[in-house]
Amino acid sequence: AWSNIKWGTDNEVEWCCAVSVADVSNVAFWAGLKLTNTPVLATDADQAYFFFDTDSVVSTLTTNTTLHFGYSVGGTDYTTNLGITVTADRIYRLRIVIDRYRQVSVFVNELQYGLTTTAGTAGLTVTSNVQKSSQLTNSIDFIPYIGVQSTTGAADTLTVYYEKISRRLD
Repeated sequence: AWSNIKWGTDNEVEWCCAVSVADVSNVAFWAGLKLTNTPVLATDADQAYFFFDTDSVVSTLTTNTTLHFGYSVGGTDYTTNLGITVTADRIYRLRIVIDRYRQVSVFVNELQYGLTTTAGTAGLTVTSNVQKSSQLTNSIDFIPYIGVQSTTGAADTLTVYYEKISRRLD
């Protein structure tokens, strides 16, 4: 049902969810706006999503203990290390806001975090908490996804408390 509605970059989309993961070892989880349900950063040419990855499933990162945000614009990937150490069983409220200029702002537990505008996949740190993303590609219709993947084959649990999405109607 989510894919039948146009959640376009030109529609001032706001998406949010609350999640927790039972174990922070040997796991990857992702949540946000993508074109496909894969966690791999290089797969979608356009996307905007949060991820935690202990074993380079999403991307090869500088650190695998913190929450990251990745977005892509026409095949160019941008990865921000949000500096939030992910803890087992802690609830994370994640929010993505795409404004009328197609720039992304992100919030974790109601605090805004800045995003890199320098291309890269390792996870850059941004000092300004209000730095928005580079401008997203026009008229890309995203699909909201939340997923979890074990990196060892053992079962992992991601609890989703809620997911919401809205957009400007013309």
